[in-house]
Amino acid sequence: MARLPATASQLTASQPPASQSAASQRLSPTARARLIYGEAKAGTATRLWEAMLGDRVDVAPVSRRASVGENGRVVAVAASDGGWSALLALPMPSGAAAPANLDSAHRDASSRRQPPTHAPTASPPTASVMPLGPNQDYAPWLRAAADRTGVPGPAIAAIVGAEAARGGDGRWLPLSRNPRSSAAGLGQFLSRTWIGEAERAGTWLHQLATTNGWLTAEGRVRRDARSAVLALRYDARAAIETVADHARHNLAQLRAVKVIAGESLEAVTRTAYVAHHLGIGDAIQFLRDALDPARAARLLVAQIGVNAAADRIGRSVDAVAAHRSWLTDFMARAVKPRQTY
Repeated sequence: MARLPATASQLTASQPPASQSAASQRLSPTARARLIYGEAKAGTATRLWEAMLGDRVDVAPVSRRASVGENGRVVAVAASDGGWSALLALPMPSGAAAPANLDSAHRDASSRRQPPTHAPTASPPTASVMPLGPNQDYAPWLRAAADRTGVPGPAIAAIVGAEAARGGDGRWLPLSRNPRSSAAGLGQFLSRTWIGEAERAGTWLHQLATTNGWLTAEGRVRRDARSAVLALRYDARAAIETVADHARHNLAQLRAVKVIAGESLEAVTRTAYVAHHLGIGDAIQFLRDALDPARAARLLVAQIGVNAAADRIGRSVDAVAAHRSWLTDFMARAVKPRQTY
């Protein structure tokens, strides 16, 4: 029988030293203001970028846009984005610039963190099973998420390892966020994806939301609870459990349409990461080698910038091949379920 997630009080009680959700309460006033500002700014950025692309966005945007020809080649680059970048670059009201991410805020909190009052409740796996290096404190939650969902623990760790920002010592930073989209936390979940996981029955996040009364009778996140739900992206345990639930759901959909690349640990990990990175719709097309050229060009531009994308596409057969080459190279470097994190 699948184990049920913890209640809100249990969630806080089982935090490991590196990632207590209470860390946000120990941020300096400046760091807390930046966190709030970053959330508001990211929401605006995502809406503007979606308006620019005319489609949903599962990747971080760039400040310029490319015109894409029928063959998927970048044929022109707009000199301006209509002033949106300038709008989004406006400083905080106090005059302090918003940080690129919350790494500095996390270090600020870490410097004042007190010894934890509770140790992790589960026994960590041995290093030979899941070598996590400086992130070994997260092993109990990775193991619990793997046991609950059936997604291999090293696969969950590999997705987090590819998505999460890191400190100078290699530790994953739960308070990190992307300043150009709504992506946040260890799993870099967009706001709408995270809300969707809270609303999807059977997930760890759904039960937590149910326990806390955050859902309507129809199973939707209540408007007055939305902020509380989204704030959980910065909770390391919630992020790890949701990465696992999201991977399980995506893998089931990919198996249903018969586009799984294989069942080895490496194949499952990289297939799950493609879906986490692209979203299920684009992932299916990518794995079928049927991604629309214009979509491939837009995804590549959003990931590496318009100039680098134009250069890659110019040196490749078309945008589809260029995007595939980039993502494949990235996964070879960053998505390694057997490496030490």
